[in-house]
Amino acid sequence: MHAKVFVIILNWNGKKDTLGCLSSLELSDYPKDLLSIIVVDNGSADGSPGAIHNSFPNVTLLSNSENRGFAQGNNIGAQVARKHHADFIFFLNNDTIIEQKTISELVRAFDRHPNAGAVSPKIFFDYKGKKSIWFAGGEIDWANMYGKHIGVNESDYGQYDQERQTGFCTGCAMMVKREVFEKVGLFDERFFAYYEDSDLSVRAKKVGFELWYVPKARLFHKNARSGGGTGNAIQSYFIPRNRLLFAFKHAPWRTRLALIREAIRFLPAKERQGIIDFFLLRFGKGSCRFV
Repeated sequence: MHAKVFVIILNWNGKKDTLGCLSSLELSDYPKDLLSIIVVDNGSADGSPGAIHNSFPNVTLLSNSENRGFAQGNNIGAQVARKHHADFIFFLNNDTIIEQKTISELVRAFDRHPNAGAVSPKIFFDYKGKKSIWFAGGEIDWANMYGKHIGVNESDYGQYDQERQTGFCTGCAMMVKREVFEKVGLFDERFFAYYEDSDLSVRAKKVGFELWYVPKARLFHKNARSGGGTGNAIQSYFIPRNRLLFAFKHAPWRTRLALIREAIRFLPAKERQGIIDFFLLRFGKGSCRFV
């Protein structure tokens, strides 16, 4: 293997998780002279930058003065990787633990599938050794504009061990070929967080790239740590807003109109501020008070 791989990890007050992720990356069997790691810190207040620098001095640390979100934070790291002529950029959540051969298996998948633009591994929930699937490929429900993880919450007994094309790659662990960014650009920073990975996936497919699920590459994910757990206030703001943004970028008009009618019914609910901000074109961080 001769491909130059850059790993981009975004950190926001996740010192313990990020240190654990970096420790797992140290054990990767990918050639060390071809593997570079960038941590982008999004204005953490938990001492993360100092701890990362002291424990992993060879990691490139980029510090933002404030939380720039998933999309812009990863773009900042990706721009550095591109300047250093990365062949592949591996976006990796900080609350993950990779297996030794994860990166190597993802790179090999590009050799097997020359039209691949992005690949994602098999991902498990990290529940104290219990192997429960979090991601075994994905599908986009275009009628309702939701991304569906195949196999989620199922016990793993090899039922998803077949490599195949996928509807989208997950930003939790998404290795992207350099040429994708050259053709379609980076993450759309209007999303801030959520749906930006599906958006990049769809944009890549529209210009002819394939997306692949690679089960021989595996990792473990502590789900929704950065937002404080599933169903939290951050998700309640960004997911309804960004679902509409994603639909208006990629869905037919009939679907868009149906979502507008649905959004109006949700206005009294906890999702209302994100929906209102969509119609007011308040993107990026918008008026979310929790990031």
